[in-house]
Amino acid sequence: MSWEHMVFNDYKAELFKEAERIVMEEFPKKVIEYNNLLQTHRFSYSRLPEMMPDPDLNIPVPCVAHLNDVDGDAPAAKKRKLATFDPSSNNGTPVYGFINGTVPCNAHLADLMDQIRPLLRDAVENVNK
Repeated sequence: MSWEHMVFNDYKAELFKEAERIVMEEFPKKVIEYNNLLQTHRFSYSRLPEMMPDPDLNIPVPCVAHLNDVDGDAPAAKKRKLATFDPSSNNGTPVYGFINGTVPCNAHLADLMDQIRPLLRDAVENVNK
């Protein structure tokens, strides 16, 4: 057995050992941590009404029922070919301007995201190891 092959096998064994440690120790810890976080009042569904945007903002909600007809009432549309795609003929959901100008950030959601973002970054880093 060559020296390079032995070094590679040592590296592979070390990598498997680290991966097994992450899966057997780190993942369960993170699952418990996230579950405990979700069970706090801060992340409960009972807070959903207070997190919804203020109705005074007059944020329009486009009606997309006619665009996503899944009942079969309308004939199925053919798919567009990419070669003949014309951006001006896009029949997607219409975009509305906000009636009262710019809409402020939802502070409740931003606060939750500030708490979740570092946890998600750590989880992604652990997965990418």
